[in-house]
Amino acid sequence: RSGSTDKLVLLIYIVLSLILLISLLFFYKMVIEINSTNISFKLGIGIFGKSYHISEIESCKPVKDSFLNGWGIHKIRNGWFYNVTGFNAVELTFINTGKRIWIGTNKPNEITEIINGMINKTQDPDSNYVIKNE
Repeated sequence: RSGSTDKLVLLIYIVLSLILLISLLFFYKMVIEINSTNISFKLGIGIFGKSYHISEIESCKPVKDSFLNGWGIHKIRNGWFYNVTGFNAVELTFINTGKRIWIGTNKPNEITEIINGMINKTQDPDSNYVIKNE
């Protein structure tokens, strides 16, 4: 009886360790890229990510997240939240849809300035930006 209990405990530890390892691979960093036409980001090893056309974005502003949301991918009112670090994010609001996307970042003011510059066409159109959140 003790041997089967030990095997069950070992199996539970192995499964939990694999879940933790997989979570770390998917969410250990986020890379945000911004150019004249798109903002895109990839989480962790790059399996999860999104890309949005700058022309579809109505506004961008920095926002604060609650610790209750944690990290990962979450549904929020009118959209989605993607986060791997901290409690800062940028909120993208899209033209004609009201859809919102929150992208967690440790550089919300810098990203807001770049995206609003692209929206308002005051940013150099040939600029490319890569922001890493680890």
